[in-house]
Amino acid sequence: GRNITYQSVIDNLNLLDYDYYFRIVDFAQKEDIPNCLLLFNEIMEKGFDAHNFIVGLSSHYRNLLVCKDVRTANLLEVGESAENRYVQQAKEVDSPTILRALGVLSKTDVEFKQSKNQRLLVEFTLMQLCSLRQELEKKNA
Repeated sequence: GRNITYQSVIDNLNLLDYDYYFRIVDFAQKEDIPNCLLLFNEIMEKGFDAHNFIVGLSSHYRNLLVCKDVRTANLLEVGESAENRYVQQAKEVDSPTILRALGVLSKTDVEFKQSKNQRLLVEFTLMQLCSLRQELEKKNA
């Protein structure tokens, strides 16, 4: 057809939709390890690269940190509706959690190519992201 839709573009270019990252962060905030792992499995079944997923999730958390201040929100290179979603989600995740998540994801990014079980590495990373609030609460107690 002649209609170009967002969905057809991401399907044809095999791009991972922003929505997956928003959902992963929501699950992490709820400490919902099972749904986080199931969503990652769905992503893998669609043929997406696990390393690209980690890099994209890192960018997502970076964008959340950027949205913490209205003055820097315009640094995002996304459309208006995605920017609004980032701003909303940034209100739900505190800065220490975002910074810790970026540290966890950065470590995974570095270790990915040397890992003998890359899927396990990513799944462990997702479990860590789902446990950040508990970790930070223990640290602050």
